[in-house]
Amino acid sequence: MEARKHTNPYEDAIAQHERFVRRLPGGSRIQFRMTDLSGLVAQRRALADAYFVGCDLSDARLTLSDLTRATFYTSALIRADMRGCTLVNADLRGSALWGVQLYAANLEGADLRGAELVLSSAANPFLRFRHGWENSAPAGVRTADLRECSLKNARLNHAKLDGVDFRGANLAGAQLDGASLRGVCMDDAILTGVDLSRCRREGMSLTGALLDPDEAARARGPALNAAIEAAGLWASSGGQAGARLVVDGADLRVVSGGLANRVLAGSSLRNTICAGVDFSGSTLVGAHFDGADLRDARFDNADLRGASFRGCKLSHARFNGADLRPLEGHGGQLHPPVFTGARASFLSLEGARFSPASLFDWVHEQYAQESEAHGTEMAFI
Repeated sequence: MEARKHTNPYEDAIAQHERFVRRLPGGSRIQFRMTDLSGLVAQRRALADAYFVGCDLSDARLTLSDLTRATFYTSALIRADMRGCTLVNADLRGSALWGVQLYAANLEGADLRGAELVLSSAANPFLRFRHGWENSAPAGVRTADLRECSLKNARLNHAKLDGVDFRGANLAGAQLDGASLRGVCMDDAILTGVDLSRCRREGMSLTGALLDPDEAARARGPALNAAIEAAGLWASSGGQAGARLVVDGADLRVVSGGLANRVLAGSSLRNTICAGVDFSGSTLVGAHFDGADLRDARFDNADLRGASFRGCKLSHARFNGADLRPLEGHGGQLHPPVFTGARASFLSLEGARFSPASLFDWVHEQYAQESEAHGTEMAFI
């Protein structure tokens, strides 16, 4: 079936839906059923709770759109460009996602049961009938790209995922019972709380994947808790009691009391494992996180003046309301936060305070690298 390219025919419906999302007069929810929307262009649009059932969205361009709780039940998203999209709690059951581009997208809690991310001879018969693929597969299909996307708590039971690229993706808590994962690359992926025992996983690559804390890491938990308490005392006493926190190389996911609302100024947290750790509200002035895994970490409203994030993994980290301004030292010398060599496919910096000179150069470097790698524009904030 030859795709018809829709660039603006549905603009009125999209605009009305955005009014619906914002609860403005004249708004109405998008509800498409069995509609050919192939080639639809709707980038950076507010499409939360949109309804697409049995639709053909092949080759759609939806980058950076908000599709929270959107329904794509039994729809085709073949070759769709959905990089950076927010698909939290979206319904993608039974959908065809062959060749979809979901780099850095957020699919936390999404339902992909029965979805197909790889073309197979036993492809969903409803989709074959509905979209006219009785005798031939859609042209130009390639491996689906889910690198560095967030699939936390996603339901992927019985999904066909053979050969999909999950490098660096966050699959913490994902359900994969009965899923087909043959030849999948999950190198450097986050797989905490994931049971792969009931999957077909021949040829799977897990090099560098982050699993649950091991026994040695858990055994270090009480000592880490004591060191964090001592660091709070050190800060409150002006260095007269307690000790500065030095926990280089530790797995801080095992800290029982959490790391939010702590006073940890000047701490050394180099090469720590902090994926998913919440530092919200903490004082981390002058802290060193160099080389740490901070993917999906939370720094909301934290004081990070003068902190160092050299070489860190920061994909999907959140710095909303954080203080990232330079730290003023002796003689008025300014020490801005350092992000040299850090890697982030997507960051949230809403309401953060920072000096453009200390952060924008790094963001622009990331932007240029990803844009060159993907051939089209991408954004990281």
